Amino acid sequence: MVKQGSWRKRYSMKRLILAMWLGMTLLMTSTTWADNRFKLNPDKVAASEARMWKAYYANNINMLRRELLQLLRSQFDLSIVEAMDVGEPLARAAMKFDRARG
Repeated sequence: MVKQGSWRKRYSMKRLILAMWLGMTLLMTSTTWADNRFKLNPDKVAASEARMWKAYYANNINMLRRELLQLLRSQFDLSIVEAMDVGEPLARAAMKFDRARG
């Protein structure tokens, strides 16, 4: 009969080896998964984020929504309809969160 402890040790070692192999595979092939459809401009994103934080703390949902839609359109090349589909719920959720925390 196989000892319970040795079985667990072998099973744990196999899981560790599998996890390491999977991690190395993902690290080595991550560049093939890169999406080159858009290039983010960090300076524009940072400036836009600062304006969105100001709108958030001023409880100005219209300014927050407008800035978010503009960011989505300029950085991700979304149409106005696509940007609204993504941005509207995010802006509403941000303002609901602000009201919920009191």
